[in-house]
Amino acid sequence: MSTVLVTGGTGFIATYVVKLLLERGSSVHTTVRRLDDRAKCQPLLALQAEYPGKLEIFQADLLKDGSFNQAMQGCQVVYHVASPFSVPSQIKNGMKDCVEPALKGTRTVLESANRTHTASNVSC
Repeated sequence: MSTVLVTGGTGFIATYVVKLLLERGSSVHTTVRRLDDRAKCQPLLALQAEYPGKLEIFQADLLKDGSFNQAMQGCQVVYHVASPFSVPSQIKNGMKDCVEPALKGTRTVLESANRTHTASNVSC
């Protein structure tokens, strides 16, 4: 089976995608904003224990160029699920606070995919 990358591994949808891919036999790389946030990473750590050697977790920042390069190594497919998240009370300008960071994050992931020889298919 192939190795795939799922961005935003601690998110509800991404965790479900990771679980489905593992159940179907894929090796999975996933990214989280902070590896030291054990509580937030707990569902992924449980999957890592359930599927030994099949799930690798990497720290990456959507807004930092090149931060997905390591996670993408050896992956044939990328599922870009991550998006910057703000609570409604923090949003002053929807375009500046939500849309622009999401677009920048998507560009960051796509640029890493373009630089990585094995990431030949990108699914968003």
